[in-house]
Amino acid sequence: MHITKDQIRIFCPSCRHIFTRDEILSLLFENNCNRKLVEEYTRCYADINREEHRKTCPKCCTIKEINKDLLQNVRGRKNTPRHVICDDCQFEWCLYCHVVWHHEMTCEEYRDGEQMIRTWTSRIGDDQQNVQQCPRCKVRYSIFLYDFK
Repeated sequence: MHITKDQIRIFCPSCRHIFTRDEILSLLFENNCNRKLVEEYTRCYADINREEHRKTCPKCCTIKEINKDLLQNVRGRKNTPRHVICDDCQFEWCLYCHVVWHHEMTCEEYRDGEQMIRTWTSRIGDDQQNVQQCPRCKVRYSIFLYDFK
C-alpha cells in the first residue's frame, strides 16, 4: 500500500475497509513505525480539524466542509449548528466535540456522561461473567440471558 503525504483517508487494499484515525494510529504503533511518521500523521489530522469549517468524520475520515456563513457569530449559543451527517458513511456526529451525535445534550453533558461510563467500566473486573470486552474495540458490554420457558 502506498500512502501519500497529507492523505487522511486510508483504505485496506484487500477489502476496501476505511480505517479510522484510531485504527491507523494503532497499526502504526503495532508495527513499530517510525515515530516521525506517527507525528506527521497526527499533525496533518490536527491541522485539518483545527479549522472550524473543516473537520474529518470520526468514522471514515472524510473531510467535511461546513458553510462558513453558518458558523459566523453563533459560537457558544445553544442554536449553534453542531449536527453533521457524513456524506460518505452517513455517520451522525457533533461538529464541536467530534464524537457521535448526542442529540439534545450539550457537549459538556455528553463528556460528563462518557467519563462516568469510562470510570464504571474501568472498575469492572474480568471475573464478572456477564461483562465481556469486544476483542476489536475493547469496549465492555453486559450480556443478559433470559429463560422464556
